[in-house]
Amino acid sequence: MDLEAMARARNLLLQRFVDTISADELARTAGCSRFTLYRGFRAAYGFAPSEYQRDLRLRRARALLAEGMAPATAAAEAGFADQAHLTRWFTRTYGVTPAAYRAA
Repeated sequence: MDLEAMARARNLLLQRFVDTISADELARTAGCSRFTLYRGFRAAYGFAPSEYQRDLRLRRARALLAEGMAPATAAAEAGFADQAHLTRWFTRTYGVTPAAYRAA
C-alpha cells in the first residue's frame, strides 16, 4: 500500500467533501485503481473513501446545527442531497435527529 497515494486521496476528500467525487476521480488523484484505492484507504484510515467523506459531511452538519442553522440549510451546506438524507445518516450515527441536536 502506498501511503502517499492514500494521503493524496484523503486530502482531496478533505478539500472537497461537499462535492460529488467519483471513485474514478479519487483513484486518478491517488494514482491507482479504484480497487487498490478502496483497499488501501480502508487499511490506512479505517474507512472506505465514501464512508470517510460522509463522516466529514456529518461533522460539518453537526457544527452548523450547533451554531443554530436549520437542518435543511445545514444539509445543503454540508453536501447532503437533502434534509432527509442528512436526517437518516445523522440519526444512525449520533442517535438523535438533526432538529433534536440543534434544540439541545
